[in-house]
Order: sequence, then structure tokens, then C-alpha cells
Amino acid sequence: MSFRKSCLAVLSRWHSLTLAVILLLGSSFSALALTVDPQAPKAAPAAGQTPVDANNDDLAHRVKLLELKAADPGDTRSAKVTVPIATAIIGFSAVLFAALMGIVGQVLNAKNAAKLASESLKSAATLAANEALVRSELARKAAEDAAELARDSARHKRADQMTEFRLKQIECFYAPIFAAFRQSKTLYDKMFQQLVRDVPSRYSENPLATGKEFRFRITNEKGEVQGFYLVDELPAIKGYGSAMQLIDLMLDLGKSICTIITTHAGLASEDLIEDLGKYMAHHAILSAIRNGPETTAFEPGTNKLGAFPFGLDTRIEQRLKALSKDIDDYDRGSGRSLSLLSEGLRERSIGGSSATS
Repeated sequence: MSFRKSCLAVLSRWHSLTLAVILLLGSSFSALALTVDPQAPKAAPAAGQTPVDANNDDLAHRVKLLELKAADPGDTRSAKVTVPIATAIIGFSAVLFAALMGIVGQVLNAKNAAKLASESLKSAATLAANEALVRSELARKAAEDAAELARDSARHKRADQMTEFRLKQIECFYAPIFAAFRQSKTLYDKMFQQLVRDVPSRYSENPLATGKEFRFRITNEKGEVQGFYLVDELPAIKGYGSAMQLIDLMLDLGKSICTIITTHAGLASEDLIEDLGKYMAHHAILSAIRNGPETTAFEPGTNKLGAFPFGLDTRIEQRLKALSKDIDDYDRGSGRSLSLLSEGLRERSIGGSSATS
């Protein structure tokens, strides 16, 4: 719009210039008209001349006067012609120069205004683009933060669920069955020590046993030393009251262990399921022999398949300790994770505020 106004102003200046030229030309022609003095004396007509001849003589007289005046440099009438013409020319030149300068100024102003408008538009476009870029970056960071928070929330939720499941494993299965096995083992050791005191010729203990070596041994009628299996010796132990009392306590405790297994076997690790089944079979066989009529020991190894699954109590203890450690580590780790997460969110919030300010 400013450029258009400038163009209109230029056209107006050209119109003014045209009028000035017309006025100056009119003044010049008026000055030329004054070169012939209409008041100059005319020659008197000669006698016998016709009016036409008189006019011709008058015109010739006037031409002669003009020639004489043109030849006289000091003639005032010539000065009267020359001065207006020179003045008109000078005035015309001044007006023309002023008009041209005005036109040039208008054109330059129009160009400057257009340049300033273009630069202003470019600056506004640049600022808008930068602002849009900043907003886009902030939106991207906000989306990343939201996604990271969602992932952290999902991880923590999953970890919380796993921790709850591990706690349930400990509370409902591993802790009670481990305590029952530990109590049963104590009763078992006490029972064998009683047998060693009651029948030292048949029962003995090997304190140096390691691995799968038998801690408790029996010596048969042939003097052969063999490993002790309760499922094989139980009929013969029925005759020893003190040892049988301990065995009955073990069988009662075994019922509780079987109840834990049948009720919460789903909380046990997969690698323990088979041995837990073997233990339940072991308890069932012992109960049947305890209530059976047999009073003579079976040959060693006869009921080997019904023996206590070796190492089951140790593996349960190890699993219990591992679960407890996992829960402790999670408690410590979750505390650190929450602290780091809070610190990260605070830093991101400060960064976002700095970017927008």
C-alpha cells in the first residue's frame, strides 16, 4: 500500500511539472510578443498613395526599425525581450530540477518503505517459525516424558506385582514348609540318636559324611554296613518306644507339610514340583508302614523309591533366601529409582520452563 501511494504522489508531481512548463512557455511567448512596439509612430502617407501602398510603406518602415534595434546592443527594447526569456528559462530549469528531485525522492522513499515492509515481514515470519519450532520441541519432549513416565509406571507396576507374588510365595509356601522341614529334620536327628543309644550294635552315625554319603548307617547280621532308610527300618523300630514317639511326631508334622503342598503348590518353583510329589509319596508310605503289621525290617533298599527326596529341604531353603534377597533388593532399588525419577522430572520441568521463558 505504501508503494502504491508513492506512485500516486509521483504522478501528481508530473502533473504539477506539466502545468509549470505550460505557464513558462506562455510567459515566453508573451515576452516575444512585446518585441514589436505597437505604439511606434507610423510614416505619413505620401501624396497620391493609395491606402494599400501606405500600409506597405508602413510595414517596410517597421521592419527597418526592427533591424536597427536588433543591430543596437544597448537597445532597451531588446533587453525587455531577452530578460523575460532568460528568466523564464531559469525558472523553468529550477522548477524542472525541483520536480525531478521530488520524483527521485518519492521513488527512493517508496523503495525504502517497500524494503522495510519486506524486512518486517521476514522478521515476523522468522519469529513465528522459531516460536513454532520451540513449541514443537517442547511438545516432543513432553511426549517423550509422558511415554517414559508410562513405561516407568508399567515397570513399577509389574515389579510391584512380582514383589507381591514373591511375598505370597514366602508367606504361604516357602516359609511355612521350610520351618516344617527344619523341625522334621531335628526330630529325625533326635530319633536316630535315640536308636544309637538303644541299639548301638546296629545303628551308628558317620559325622564325616559329605554330599550323598549316609550320615546314619546300620550294620546287618552279616556285619555289613549300609545306609539307613527309615522306610526300610520302621517295622523294626516299632519295638523301641522312645524312637517311635519321635517318629509319630514326624508323621504328624508330615501331614501339615502335605497340606501346604496340596494347598499352595502353585506358588512353588517348577523345579521343586516333582520332589514335592515324591515327599507326599514318602509320607504316605511311612504312614502305611507305621499302621501296618510288619515288625521286621525290610532289606536295605527295598523301599528306596519311597525314601525322602534327597536335598529337597536344602533347595527350599535356598529358594527362600533368594526370594527374600529379591524383595530386599527391590525395596532398595525402588527407593533409588523413585528418587532418580523425581530428580529427572524436576530437571525436565526446569528445562521446559527455561525454554518457554
